[in-house]
This record gives sequence, structure tokens and C-alpha cells, in this order.
Amino acid sequence: MHSNEENPYQAARSLGQQLLWDAVLKLASDLLVTGGVEALSMRTLAKSVGCSTTVLYNLFGSKAGIVDALIAEGFARIREAQQAVLAQGGTATERLLALCLAYRRVALANQTHYQIMFGRISSDEMSDQSKHVALDALSPLVAMVEEACRDDGLKVDDPTDFAMALWATAHGFVTIEIAGMTLDPERAEAVFVAAIRRLLGL
Repeated sequence: MHSNEENPYQAARSLGQQLLWDAVLKLASDLLVTGGVEALSMRTLAKSVGCSTTVLYNLFGSKAGIVDALIAEGFARIREAQQAVLAQGGTATERLLALCLAYRRVALANQTHYQIMFGRISSDEMSDQSKHVALDALSPLVAMVEEACRDDGLKVDDPTDFAMALWATAHGFVTIEIAGMTLDPERAEAVFVAAIRRLLGL
């Protein structure tokens, strides 16, 4: 057995910690969505999952650590979808459209996380760590815009600014869709695609 391998006891303990971690984040997300940050309490969480607050502080460090974990989890799902798109074939411009569509799919499939990432936590309440994680999600878009400019003839003044405009457009449409304000729900994706294609000049 290699020294970096877990023995059965360690593996069981790790599994138990992961189960507790997942349970706490699920409860925390429900509290944040229904009551905001003020509703999130280490004491309430500890009582709900049947452990002491000390255990939670050891796992997450603080209430802010729980919020950071939720935000990181949400953006991890976005990064996973982005990586799948980047591995696809096609032109850079086509993959830019695919990145925006992947963002929409993740947001619609993870609406609770989406609300926490973009609705229930103000910029003042978000840690520097979470802000960094959020902005890092823009990196694949920026890189693909640069590739589209180089290989596909996409004309933009600044790749980062254009990538942010793409993200803002995708985000705006998704937010409206989640809120149930889409004028024609059955055509939501078609309208979304048309808006992104127009930005990309397709």
C-alpha cells in the first residue's frame, strides 16, 4: 500500500465527511434561497444534520466558508460543461455559441445554485475567493474569443470586453427564463441562440 492511499478506516471516514459536507450544503442552499444570508446559521445547520457547530467550523471554517463552498460548487459545474465544449470540434465561433448554450443548460439544471451565485449573495457579502472563482469562469470565453479573432475573422475591440458581453447576454436571458418571464417559453432556446448568433455575426 502506498503511503498516499487511504486504508479502509480512512476511506470510511472520508466518505462520512463527504456525506456530511453534501448534506450541509444542501440545507444551506435551501436556507439561502428562502431567507437570504441572514437565515443561514451554523447552529441551525448543526442541529439539522445532527452534529456540533464545532464539526461544521472544522469542515468549513465559518458561515462564509459554507457560502464559498456553494458558489465554488456552482461554478465547478459550469467549468465542467465548458471543458466538454472546449473538447469538441468545430470553429472557435461555433464553440463560443456552444459555450453560451452550455451555460444556459447548467443554469436551468441547477437553479438553486444559480440563485445563490447571482441573486442571493450581494457583492459585499461575497468573499474575494468567491469573486475570483466567478471571474475565472470568464477565462474560457476570453480564450475562445481570441481564437475566433485569430482564426475566424471575428472583429472585436477587446476580447475580454466582448466575452463579458456574451456572458451578460447569456446571463440576462437565463435569468429571465428562470424567473418565468420568457414571452414564449417554448421558443426560449431559439431566441437565446438568435441573440448570441447576432453578437457573433453568424
